[in-house]
Amino acid sequence: MTARRLPVIVAGALLVVGGCGADKGAADVAEPVFALDRDIASQIVDVSADRGVVMPAFDLRLLLQALLSDHATLSNEAMRRAIDGDRGVDSTLIALTDNTDQITLAIGVVYGPDGANAFDQLWTNHIEFFNSYARAIEAEDSAAAQDAIDALGHYEHDFSDFVDVASGGEAGLESVLRELHSHVTQLLSQADLWQRGDYEAAIAVADDAFRHMDAIAVMLSGAIAAQQAEAFPGDVDDPDRSSCVSARLDVASWIVASADVSTAERLGRGDYLAAAIAALEDAETKAVDRIEPAESQELRSALPAFDAAPDPTSVRAQLIADVLPIVTASACVPQS
Repeated sequence: MTARRLPVIVAGALLVVGGCGADKGAADVAEPVFALDRDIASQIVDVSADRGVVMPAFDLRLLLQALLSDHATLSNEAMRRAIDGDRGVDSTLIALTDNTDQITLAIGVVYGPDGANAFDQLWTNHIEFFNSYARAIEAEDSAAAQDAIDALGHYEHDFSDFVDVASGGEAGLESVLRELHSHVTQLLSQADLWQRGDYEAAIAVADDAFRHMDAIAVMLSGAIAAQQAEAFPGDVDDPDRSSCVSARLDVASWIVASADVSTAERLGRGDYLAAAIAALEDAETKAVDRIEPAESQELRSALPAFDAAPDPTSVRAQLIADVLPIVTASACVPQS
């Protein structure tokens, strides 16, 4: 890590954005999504300069891809639930907290506790801003919504600076800023579409946001591998496993779409259900072309878990964690 100081935001200082002069009365100050006494970075040990190989660069990409795509899905879901009046939001926020902790731990493996703590504060705040935006548009509070947008704009620059400094300039400030802006725009757009009841478009944008996280994973893992080549050797674009990335994204999208259908059925919202079913059919068609027939059947046999469990969010997380690696195994084995 370079000698420049990592940008650190005091936890909780930017957690809430409020507004006045609203269209429909000022929205209540949003309650923080995360407990202010969270300190996952305290579990992380210092990084040794001579630690040897931690993992291949391609595996780091897959790890970040999985964690970041889950972040996008959970963030979109939390915003939807906030717009819907918090129905079912608690399980989503629990999962979002766990996902944030897992990403922070992964960053800690690379940059130790100080880097992880700086990351966690920035990352936590941007999730809070998304939550504030969703609550603001649900309340038709245009001032609070703009406050959240402004805060996210500041976050884009702060986080881009963090990554640029942490990676010793390998990531590139402008590259990070461009990818982050796309991420923020996608999540805000999805929330706007959901609030308007355009579920087909909202689901499509949410899938774009989910898939876009691989671009961020490539950017981050590539910069880390360039900076710490001994710890993360190899190429993030391993040609021997090129089909693995597409297979994992398409199969995970199939699982996410199945969760959407389950959620729509529970809500009893016909237009949402129709859009979710159409998205599921499209996702399944794409995924079955990426994996072996036996793997497709294994996933199909696992999907009824959505019908049996009270919480689609937890089932989705379990299937992605446990079943996704199994059903994409053939695509992710090096071809050499």
